[in-house]
Amino acid sequence: GGGGRRRRLVVTLSPQSTASLAVKYSVKYEEMLEKMCGFFKTHFNARAVCSSTEARAASRARYAKEFTERKSKSSGLLPMIASACPGWVCYAEKTENALRDVNLLAKAKSPQAIAGTFAKKGRRAAFSEDTEEEEEE
Repeated sequence: GGGGRRRRLVVTLSPQSTASLAVKYSVKYEEMLEKMCGFFKTHFNARAVCSSTEARAASRARYAKEFTERKSKSSGLLPMIASACPGWVCYAEKTENALRDVNLLAKAKSPQAIAGTFAKKGRRAAFSEDTEEEEEE
């Protein structure tokens, strides 16, 4: 797809992988983050390299808001189950299971979904709560 348009690479780094590499190479976290940004921009022509930390914070805030809304409703479905683990989120979203059937899974975007929206549509769209519903297509 893309109609001949060239795709642009956007890299999202997890704090865990950055910290792990920093320890392995005996450098400070910030220095490793800077080196990784330079590496992806230089060797892979990445348009942007960002940390998933901000997306995680935005996702946690959305989960908290959703939980508060569910708890305040007398018919709110609790417990609410949410996860930042991409493997678990993918499994839970793509398989038929009892959790999804009774709507216990959080509806808010995961950190990975927020980072993906950032890569596709930019910062304003990624961190706006107005895009929750339209992204679920």
